[in-house]
Amino acid sequence: MSKLYKYIFTIGCFDRLHKGHIKILSTLKSKCEKLIVGIHNNESIAKIKNITDIQDFAIRKENIKSYVFDTFDIYDADPTSAIRDYIEKNIKIQMPIHIGPSDSNIINNIKDEYELYFQSETATFKYEYLNNTLIIKRTDQDSGWINELIAYKENCCYICGNDNINFPGKEYISNIMPIEYLDYTPGISSTMLRNLNGKIGIYNFLLKKVKLILNEHNIPFYLDCGTLLGCIRDNAIMEHDTDIDVTTHLSMWDKLKAIDFTKYDLIITRIEYKRVKSNVKIGDILSVKTKYGKYYCDIYLIPAFPILSSAILNGETYPVPIEPELYITQLYGNNWKIPSGKHASWTFHRYSGLVKSPYKKNWNMNYEIFTDLLY
Repeated sequence: MSKLYKYIFTIGCFDRLHKGHIKILSTLKSKCEKLIVGIHNNESIAKIKNITDIQDFAIRKENIKSYVFDTFDIYDADPTSAIRDYIEKNIKIQMPIHIGPSDSNIINNIKDEYELYFQSETATFKYEYLNNTLIIKRTDQDSGWINELIAYKENCCYICGNDNINFPGKEYISNIMPIEYLDYTPGISSTMLRNLNGKIGIYNFLLKKVKLILNEHNIPFYLDCGTLLGCIRDNAIMEHDTDIDVTTHLSMWDKLKAIDFTKYDLIITRIEYKRVKSNVKIGDILSVKTKYGKYYCDIYLIPAFPILSSAILNGETYPVPIEPELYITQLYGNNWKIPSGKHASWTFHRYSGLVKSPYKKNWNMNYEIFTDLLY
């Protein structure tokens, strides 16, 4: 099946890339050969939204690269100049041809080198070139040209969410290509991810904080359990989840326990010891929370450690187990793509079950597998 458009244009901030962004980018990519995205730089976002805690422009640009053919920078609140500069430099778009409502239309001085693309909701017609003249004849004899017919010289379209119908730059764009709208995805936004009075905002803040701390102390980790499931299945932290889950290797216990989390404005809510090695207690879990609410992050320790890849969650890149879908299948079963509220088994996850499961081919052999602590 051929793509509907050769080019689709859209613009945005793409701050803290979330599932709403991903949905619209994926949809646009499926409709065209080449998706062109204009990205507001940090200064123009500050003008539009009056915020300053914006992800770095280079990160936002990197986060969307797998969806786009090309990007261009938008350096002002009104993107018109940036869009015009990009199009005039890169795309051979000329002003469209407005065709009148009569049964037969003759447009002079139109070179036949153009493959025209017509926009009309109701009209059916045929056209031909003759000596640099475009002749268009209506073929729907039972109805007139209810809407004016427009012929474009390049197969382009501008598409954005229907929450921003009167967007800046619309006047210029509407003069050179058609505009379409997609349904806005409710329930998630960059504003929500910043909100420390809400559950998702606290989860997002806490996960970024834990990532910073573990990286600072050279403790390898990855997203796990419900947080991994939400990341891979939903491109989001699941709002109904009871906590944030990350995991490290059992050998990191002493380093983890030695961290002064109060330096980072986090509070340890529990430490659970489930194993003993050479008469030394080794912890199974350490949990921390912020001052903003009751929600917490569980840092698990398991007897093996996977080879890692990465995934983007709310605009941040996090380590995840390689072949994450196979990993998730061990915890939640073959139907994990269907939301069920099922929790991973505590003993399966942190003892012999996961370690000896079909996922075992992906354990990182640079980390000891603590077989004497399994049951």
